[in-house]
Amino acid sequence: MNAGRDFVIALSFANLWFGRLWLTLLSDELVYPRKGSIVPNRVALLLNVLLMAAMCWLAMRVVRQSGSARGLKAARFAVVLLLLASLRPVEMEAPLVEWMGRSAMVLIPGLILLLAWACAQRPRAAHATAILLLVLSPFVAVTFGRVVLSMFTADPARVADRPAAPPVPPRPEYPKVVWVIFDELDEALAFDKRPPSVALPEFDRLRAQTLAASQAFPPSQSTVSSLPALLTGRLVAQGYFHGPDELLIDFHGADGKVKWSAQPSLFSVARAMGINGAVVGWYHPYCRVLASQFTSCFWDELMDSTFVLPETLAGRMLFQAATILEETTRIGNLRLVEFDWVTQRQRNDKRRQHQVLMEQARIALQRPELGLVLVHLSVPHPPAIYDRVKGDYALRSGLSYLDNLVLADRALGELRRALEESGTWERSVVLVTADHGWRRRTWERRRDWSDEDEQWSHRAGYRVPFLLKMPGQAAPVSYDQPFNTVLTSGLLLAVLRGEVDDATAAATWLDGHRSLGRSPYIHDP
Repeated sequence: MNAGRDFVIALSFANLWFGRLWLTLLSDELVYPRKGSIVPNRVALLLNVLLMAAMCWLAMRVVRQSGSARGLKAARFAVVLLLLASLRPVEMEAPLVEWMGRSAMVLIPGLILLLAWACAQRPRAAHATAILLLVLSPFVAVTFGRVVLSMFTADPARVADRPAAPPVPPRPEYPKVVWVIFDELDEALAFDKRPPSVALPEFDRLRAQTLAASQAFPPSQSTVSSLPALLTGRLVAQGYFHGPDELLIDFHGADGKVKWSAQPSLFSVARAMGINGAVVGWYHPYCRVLASQFTSCFWDELMDSTFVLPETLAGRMLFQAATILEETTRIGNLRLVEFDWVTQRQRNDKRRQHQVLMEQARIALQRPELGLVLVHLSVPHPPAIYDRVKGDYALRSGLSYLDNLVLADRALGELRRALEESGTWERSVVLVTADHGWRRRTWERRRDWSDEDEQWSHRAGYRVPFLLKMPGQAAPVSYDQPFNTVLTSGLLLAVLRGEVDDATAAATWLDGHRSLGRSPYIHDP
């Protein structure tokens, strides 16, 4: 009887320990799943829970049979400690960590250790913990049942790319428009507060022949809401993942959430004008959500520690176990336990992703029938994957945002050469900007934050670059009035309609349409 009860307790405990991953992998409301990985990830998690439960049950049996008082106290201490670590509201610790700084690394773990030690000294506390685990044991059936159900009810169509729109005959009266979004490109560090060790010849070269805005502010400080705002031309208060093929968005000043896929955008309007649109991007599954707006579509998945997983089942299990151990030992953004190989996998995945995106972008830019091309690149967004001293990709620690900034410059040069080789550079409209700047507070306590990041991050600000080259433009035009880049779709539509045909006209258009500088959805970077 005790053996059966012990196994139920162990299973309930393991289910709670992996609770944060259950919430992520079992809730279609939370994430865009990676391509084809949703069911294998759930199976790996199920096996992890069973394996942990078996290990806990075996340890409990050994302790009980030993009859050692010290062993029983040690077991109580371990159970309560791990339970507190897994159940504590990590997100609610952020204000305390912000206020206390690194001293929180001592205070919070100290309080958890003290409470676990006190419970270990009192058998009644341990008995109450066991009762709690028994009471919560029905949740095991709920989570396991959902996994099994998902294997039989998963809709492959929801994680498959949808067919792109058929091409329309090219319209030579429209200029070719290329819109490049560098994820997390910061205006201050790229230009007016650039560190002396950073050379960006391609950005400088482009700036010398564009309308260059010095006071451009992004719609938000997150990709999930900034990209929908840029494409629809409306400020987005928040974006909500809604399964593998949809994003719900809450427009600024509107009531209720709406589907992103149902909203008109720059590309849907351009298609109605007879213009073939294309996207090459990451993070958002463009080819699932917005496929009907594009003639050509390519995307690469959201990179996240939960989903950047090995291909083998054992590898997935190990990665999940390492991820949850890091998560449950995190204090705010401070990680007490870190695994370098986890970071290495993320860097390697990002390098692969960047190379694939660049290859697809070059192909799209050289296709003559595509009149409107969006390229959304994953650099200089961390983690750093480039060594600017060696001028090549690198996966070692100690690299920084500045290294990725140089990689973004290299990417810009490659995109320019692709247009030059196709003979379309001079007559193309090229816009280079970002979805948001460098978010120091997001990254400063992550495992790959470097000394150089710490040194230069305080120069980062709220602004993003905005470089607009009109056909045949050779001289720079400065634009120093504040505006929000949510206007971008409207400006590019004006260009396509012939209402804006040079940089001076673009500046006049911005003067007539700007009404907002810094977005209300931008906080401390």
